[in-house]
Amino acid sequence: MHNETLERDGSPVVRLNAIRDSLRETLHFGATAPTSALVEAIAALSTDLESLITEHVDTLLCVLLVDDLAPYAEIHPLMVAITCEVVARNRALDSLLRGSIRAAALTCNLGMFALQQDAARQSSPLDPAQRSLVNEHPLLGATLLQKAGVTDPVWLDVVRHHHEKVDGSGYPLGLKGSAISPPSRLVALADIYAAMVLPRQYRDGVHAQNALREIFLLRGTHIDAGLAADFIRLLGVYPPGIFVRLKSGELGVVIKRGESKRRGPVIGCFRSAHGGAYAQPLWRDTSPGASEIDEVLPRQFLPCSIPALYGMQ
Repeated sequence: MHNETLERDGSPVVRLNAIRDSLRETLHFGATAPTSALVEAIAALSTDLESLITEHVDTLLCVLLVDDLAPYAEIHPLMVAITCEVVARNRALDSLLRGSIRAAALTCNLGMFALQQDAARQSSPLDPAQRSLVNEHPLLGATLLQKAGVTDPVWLDVVRHHHEKVDGSGYPLGLKGSAISPPSRLVALADIYAAMVLPRQYRDGVHAQNALREIFLLRGTHIDAGLAADFIRLLGVYPPGIFVRLKSGELGVVIKRGESKRRGPVIGCFRSAHGGAYAQPLWRDTSPGASEIDEVLPRQFLPCSIPALYGMQ
């Protein structure tokens, strides 16, 4: 289904939504009746996502932060997979290993997918049985994947250990330091970031800058210090999807990360200094000597579509 959709429409937003829809169906059926179809579907989705990341990574990061209506259980694995891929490529990991990491990121919560969907609709805290399932979901997820025919040791290891922490305070086994594989450490970091920034029905997401600050503070304890440094540097001081006010008074969204000290982020401005909405978003370069960011803002009402921010409409 997803391949047909991708061929019909080249829009990265439509393509991402098609991947999300297919992932939801795959995880739903995989969690209840794991078969080889799960393995085949995840492999295809991972390939589709890899291609989309190559072409439109900043757009994807922006969409996942700005779209606060998408169900958490569906967008969390996508955020984890995308941010892992950003770091993995920067570290020049080979394509086979990156594929294993993406597959693990997409399925790391397979063992509690139904619970995540139910919890999104409940206003009360998790009950003891639900909390127990949360603690068990890494091992349960790996078991389901093995039943479906997964034999990839990296994929299985990451799903089992994506909640372990380098100081030994994680779960389910309390592994510490080098006992946690580098791929598992990477997915654990991306999982923490996604859990913070993505909104749930019962709470708003943490601002991306605050989440990156928290990751900085957790380096060397919960999080691998080297990975934390790379993660923060690669997402940038102004990650795609955060709202800003320029010194001109215009309001906008970061649509492209800054590439260096000389190349600042690009802002898609949707509102003028006088408060009026632009008919079409205007791009502002914030490199030195160009427009300057005055302040970072909480999430704002966006009077245009995300494709319009990128000039796709």
